[in-house]
Amino acid sequence: MTTVQTPSQLAGFIVIVAICYPPCLFVAGLALRRTRRMARILTCYPWQAYSCAYPHRTVESPKAVVIMFSEEYTPVLRIALHSGDLSRKQNPAPTQIWFAGDPRYGGVISPVGGHFPVRVVPERLGERVPAGSPEADALAERAELVRGGRVSTT
Repeated sequence: MTTVQTPSQLAGFIVIVAICYPPCLFVAGLALRRTRRMARILTCYPWQAYSCAYPHRTVESPKAVVIMFSEEYTPVLRIALHSGDLSRKQNPAPTQIWFAGDPRYGGVISPVGGHFPVRVVPERLGERVPAGSPEADALAERAELVRGGRVSTT
């Protein structure tokens, strides 16, 4: 037995598809672009373990993590796009974080275990950012952490 669609039902279906389809395509494209960016960073940089801390912030402010790369350089990195609480996200070692990227420009972080990778960007570029070698700058450019001399913040 076949069901016959009336013209009014077909028009309603077309309106719903016309309204919902473009935003769904946009969101899917954005997610694919961000996933490819994280994959590019992970192919250029290895995971490394660092000590970290999570600064206390208001509920509305974006989540951030302070990674201790060295005694002199401990930047505040903002978690881009997601505001997941990595200190509680199935994290057996909340004072440790895995980081892949350039400490000056951000990269990808994950709780120990690698099960929740997210992109991080510098909250603010300070004057105390250590200078990098030309090779490190070229690698950051290839990973698209920096484009045309500007730090990518998304």
